[in-house]
Amino acid sequence: MDLRKHPANVIWRYWPWLAVGVGMYGLNSGWVAIGLYHLGIVAGVVASRTSWSRIRAGFVVRPAIGLWLLGVCAAPAVAIGLPLLVFSTAGEVREDLVEGLGRLGMGGAVSFWLFVAYLSLPHPGLEELGWREVLGVESRRPHLRDLEFASYHLLVLHYFFPFQWLLFAWSVLCLAGLSWAWRLLRQRYGGLAVPSWFHAGGDLGVMLGIWWLIR
Repeated sequence: MDLRKHPANVIWRYWPWLAVGVGMYGLNSGWVAIGLYHLGIVAGVVASRTSWSRIRAGFVVRPAIGLWLLGVCAAPAVAIGLPLLVFSTAGEVREDLVEGLGRLGMGGAVSFWLFVAYLSLPHPGLEELGWREVLGVESRRPHLRDLEFASYHLLVLHYFFPFQWLLFAWSVLCLAGLSWAWRLLRQRYGGLAVPSWFHAGGDLGVMLGIWWLIR
């Protein structure tokens, strides 16, 4: 079944909203949220008969490592820098993050770094497989799918921070832009390996930025 064209793809496109809503807002558990999210991706992969080998397809050493390093270095400034500008003090941002992580059961060092490892290793490949392959589009232009990918991250952001239009608009712009860039990388290299490495570097960079603030 080709979920890119099937009417049922709306279930998978908006499944992340349900996963985050139930996991984070309903049960205050980051693990439940990401577990439900990945369960939906796995179901989509199985239903569409997408090959798991797509995650490692198209691997080229130099761009993969270079983009991973770019993600690790740039993501903290992009993801953490704006909250520091929007809110009055770094202490305010830190308090919001510490409180939110505590509610999610990630206030301790062990639980935090376990989640960082999971978010930085299996998660990027799974997410790329879901969004750029199972639900992928072949357009080389920005697409509605990029906004759909970005949108569920706003629920995650709102869990930690009160609504600020500049912060949320910037987040959507960055994430939709990344979704587009990862799609173009998939097309260029013929697989998901290079965008997955870039994605992994970005996720790790964000979490390192959060650790720097709350340490």
